[in-house]
Amino acid sequence: MRPKKLSLIAAGASLCLFASPAFAAEAFVSGGKLTVKTEVAKASNFNLTVIGPHGFNATEKSSKGVPTVTLGDEKGISDGVYSWELTGSTSKRIRNPKSSFNNGRDGEKRDLVNQSFSENGTFRIVKGVAQMPDDKEEEEKSGSDR
Repeated sequence: MRPKKLSLIAAGASLCLFASPAFAAEAFVSGGKLTVKTEVAKASNFNLTVIGPHGFNATEKSSKGVPTVTLGDEKGISDGVYSWELTGSTSKRIRNPKSSFNNGRDGEKRDLVNQSFSENGTFRIVKGVAQMPDDKEEEEKSGSDR
């Protein structure tokens, strides 16, 4: 009987995760640059990282405002799948997970820190044209309406 209770508790916990609101960032490519719009209010200390084909790896940081990442050079943008991740901190203050740790420096111990967030996604470049995940769904919908 005990294992059933634990599995019900686990199932309930997973439902809570699905029911909780999640932030959804919107990404788009224009002029050879990736731009991400986040719905996180009052965020700062952004870090936008993009990884792509042929060892492409770019990171841009900004203390205010989401940075953009240039995807190519004078030769153009390589075709392939790219993934991006945006991290930052919110204005919400939370208990510092390390505050219970005594590092011997009482003056530097902080009880509250800003909560961090992370958003990510992927897109594809085909013949120099960006195809965002939502683009494919919209094309399928418009094709089925005909």
